[in-house]
Amino acid sequence: MPPGALARGWTSYEGIPLLLSLSWGDKSDARTTLSEPPPPRQDWRPFSLKPAAHVLFAALTLVLIGGLETVINISRTKGAVTFVSGRAVDMAFDYGPLLLAVVYGLIWAAIDHDIKR
Repeated sequence: MPPGALARGWTSYEGIPLLLSLSWGDKSDARTTLSEPPPPRQDWRPFSLKPAAHVLFAALTLVLIGGLETVINISRTKGAVTFVSGRAVDMAFDYGPLLLAVVYGLIWAAIDHDIKR
């Protein structure tokens, strides 16, 4: 508790009116006290815990697996995927898979962290 509140003889913050409203709802009463907590929202979850996020992550996994299988099959039947040389192609082949793996790992880690929390 800050020293100013003790100097005024307050023992707690309860009942102290605020100058600004801290609620998202009705703005008719701009003076709210700290002893009135906002009503809890029972249906709120982080996006990574919602079923839609799990479905999207599963779809992303299937798309990555399908793309990898396609590249493997093309490479087996026609040889290499590309013989075009150039700075952009070299960088795409060097850093593209790495970037994809890092982004995929970050999404996986976010979902895993929220589930274990």
